[in-house]
Amino acid sequence: MATELLAVWIPGASGAAPFTLLQGQRTILVIVIAAFATVFAQATIYLFFVLPVQARWFLWIEILFAFMGYLGTRDLAGFVGLCVAVAVTNRTLASRRLDRALRELWLRVEQRRIRWKLDRMRRRRGMRLIKGKGKDPDGDGGERRREPWVH
Repeated sequence: MATELLAVWIPGASGAAPFTLLQGQRTILVIVIAAFATVFAQATIYLFFVLPVQARWFLWIEILFAFMGYLGTRDLAGFVGLCVAVAVTNRTLASRRLDRALRELWLRVEQRRIRWKLDRMRRRRGMRLIKGKGKDPDGDGGERRREPWVH
């Protein structure tokens, strides 16, 4: 309601009907394309079935199409709504991707730290690690040596 009143008060911004750009399935399509462009940024999409474009550029292409729609309808509120939909979708999915990347980095660091501690313990105590039941860790044909083992 407030956005509609703001669109009416801005000179030249009010068209025949406010929010015409947000009606129908246009907003849902914009959100789906923005989500795909954020998650699969390196994918190649053929624009108009001819021009190969990386998916990450579709965020800007959507804003360009929304601007062209604004020029045709003079629906400022609809243009701002589509831009906000693209921005919110991008930020929401990009932050989740960043969280996942940080979590994977932390797990790799922990894995290296544990391997380092295990190697240090093996060198210090002269122990070997049995990798699993039924497996031959040494490759010596199943021959067992008399050494201290860590289970």
